[in-house]
Amino acid sequence: MNARQIHTPLTIGSFIVASITGVLLFFEIDPSGVRATHEWMSLLFVLAGALHIYTNKRPFTRYFSDRTLFVILGAVVAGGVLYAISFNDIYLAEASYQLLIKTEITQLSTLLGISHDELLNKLSALNITTVQPGQSLDDIAQRYERDVHDVMELLITP
Repeated sequence: MNARQIHTPLTIGSFIVASITGVLLFFEIDPSGVRATHEWMSLLFVLAGALHIYTNKRPFTRYFSDRTLFVILGAVVAGGVLYAISFNDIYLAEASYQLLIKTEITQLSTLLGISHDELLNKLSALNITTVQPGQSLDDIAQRYERDVHDVMELLITP
């Protein structure tokens, strides 16, 4: 078995898994293990891609002899870099979510458009029974060893 028979399927397979998990993360469909799988498979994809390029260096050299390809490649890389640095690695949705989970529980029911009693009833479904007025949802989730995302999801579910 030669290197091409190993590197090409490794590149294709890691690309497929990294692509699927990347799309799931983009749409915030994050069942357990998706983020870790995406990160590790992306590293494997980089390694596999480098090995694939090394194994196929002659065709790659011929392919990239056209200057148009360098212009396109440069534009894609520059666009990606500019996009990455312009957001300081935080999305508006994430910032809003962090603000919401840090809001005091007494104000949270108003923001969610439910009564305080309804909020307490929903929390009791997760066996969260003692809630102090000054606590945030994040504080409550930590105290009861719950994932704050799961608690928030329960609260916003009609």
